[in-house]
Amino acid sequence: MLSLEDTFIFQQYNDSKHTARIVTNWIHENGIDKLPWVAQSPDPNPIENLWEMVDRRINRNAISRISDLKTEIKKAWYSTPKEACENLVDSMIKGGPTKY
Repeated sequence: MLSLEDTFIFQQYNDSKHTARIVTNWIHENGIDKLPWVAQSPDPNPIENLWEMVDRRINRNAISRISDLKTEIKKAWYSTPKEACENLVDSMIKGGPTKY
């Protein structure tokens, strides 16, 4: 039976923190297979953009404990309109960066 370690390919886009020499060396030294990715490509993962939307909607004034943070994240997540998620997925299909 194959395990995750035997079957995955690491996907990273060319953000500078992902391509730093220390990260590149670690990936190479540990034999991690990477999906080839062109510079300046659109973000292939709509969840990154969705988390950005959630982050912008969190009421930071209401946060004083971890439980408050969890509550604010849930409120922002569950109040995200379905259409916003559909637009993020559609932007992937059409290509190009997501327009905020």
